[in-house]
Amino acid sequence: MARKRSSSFLSKVAVGVIFAIAVVYAVYHLVSLFNGDDIKTIASGVTTHSVTVGGSGYVFRDETLLTSDNKGSVDYLVADGGRVYQGQSIANVYVKGDATAREAIMVLDRQIALLEKSSGGAEPLDLGTLR
Repeated sequence: MARKRSSSFLSKVAVGVIFAIAVVYAVYHLVSLFNGDDIKTIASGVTTHSVTVGGSGYVFRDETLLTSDNKGSVDYLVADGGRVYQGQSIANVYVKGDATAREAIMVLDRQIALLEKSSGGAEPLDLGTLR
């Protein structure tokens, strides 16, 4: 019987504590309503930004293997599998004895010599002696 009274007493104390906490919580929020320390926010501005981009494209594209019967040195301008557009040059073919090929090779040799000179790993080359 003593046990029943102590558990009944403990349950009454627990209910009382919960009730006291609820009252304190309610009073706190009622006081904060009249305190005036609320945070107020205002919109500084509303903006909308959109960009529309137009264009045309193909859902399915045709891939064509390009070949040539010309013999000579080839300088590829597009990597294998790279995308090209209509009318774009994809390679330069230099036929043996072609004057433009020799000029292009001389320009490339000068650029190589300049790179070697700037790297510091090779002896400086005289650009005037390259042919």
